[in-house]
Amino acid sequence: SRRDGQQFHSFPLMRLVDGNVDDWYKQLSQIEFVGGIDCCSSSTISFHYIEAEECRALFHTRQFLVNNPQMSSDDLKKFMIESWPSSVGGYS
Repeated sequence: SRRDGQQFHSFPLMRLVDGNVDDWYKQLSQIEFVGGIDCCSSSTISFHYIEAEECRALFHTRQFLVNNPQMSSDDLKKFMIESWPSSVGGYS
């Protein structure tokens, strides 16, 4: 169930925050897709298609969010664009 966002993610975090998910996901999802800072539950369980560099970036993004809980969706996007690895695979 959705309390504060989805818990299981068929896409890497950067695509979710950016709202860049495939049409099939939006059409088949039982829960309306929300991009931006509200894309994910505070109790997220998994992301698919994550590479090692993305795991490290995800950890640092989480730390940044914990330290800045009032961050806007635009601020989160800016932080991720500036800090996310650019050498990740095609599905990221």
